[in-house]
Amino acid sequence: MKKYLGVTLALAIGSLTTYAQPKQTKKPKKEGYMRIGIGYNTPTAAQRMAHNTPLNGTLIYNNNGLADYELKKASFTAGMQANLAIGIMLNKNIGFELNNVVGLLPVKYQAGVEYPDNGYTIRELYAKRATGTFFTVPSLVMQYGNKLQFYTRIGAVLPVISRIENSFAYSATFNNTTQQIKGVEKLKHNFNAGVSTAIGIKGQITKGLNGWVEMNYTSLTLNVKRAELTEYFVNGQNLLPRVTNPTQQYTPSSANANTTLPSIVHPYSSLGLHLGISFTF
Repeated sequence: MKKYLGVTLALAIGSLTTYAQPKQTKKPKKEGYMRIGIGYNTPTAAQRMAHNTPLNGTLIYNNNGLADYELKKASFTAGMQANLAIGIMLNKNIGFELNNVVGLLPVKYQAGVEYPDNGYTIRELYAKRATGTFFTVPSLVMQYGNKLQFYTRIGAVLPVISRIENSFAYSATFNNTTQQIKGVEKLKHNFNAGVSTAIGIKGQITKGLNGWVEMNYTSLTLNVKRAELTEYFVNGQNLLPRVTNPTQQYTPSSANANTTLPSIVHPYSSLGLHLGISFTF
């Protein structure tokens, strides 16, 4: 009897020991992904002027002052964009992403100013467009859902490359005789960060392949650092070789007023609708 009692107690103690051991919890599964897409952005910035010149629109003066004007929005991230992103989901809901944005078909903006000056009629025409846009955007990603997932993204816009081409034409007419100056300059900017946000939805197409569509917003303005004159014609004659200093520097202060001009601010804020696919690994 004692023998059977001892065996029973031993089994009971073993069962209690096994039950008392803590349960092992599963570690969150990390999932990497690559996302590619394309979309179109429209201007959202309130900036419409650069000094006394419209970015997109017209100003017309007569002898009594300003007679007519039309100022429209402008953004140098407006137009077709492509993006390539790589990210990792630390768990089901939170992850990090590095998105790279490239401008493909930027919008060209036309601007004009007309005014009288000592009997002359002066007309200034400008055409600006982004010629090099490459931004990298490190972001925090939050997503919710299972088969169909809603996500949000917020991060910093880092303008690695931002270039603008400005074509200009200046004409002065007096007694039906016109003199004209034409040229092209390349503008480069100082580096500063902006903010990027997005909200979207994605769903599985096949295993490891998802489709996505999102609305994104970029908030960014950039100060012109330098303008380099690349073309310069006076009445059809190429006078660029005679220009002694084809590069103009811009600064926000007057410390070097003899060699610099006040900074010009260019708007890069825009709202876009993008879609694409993503691969998980």
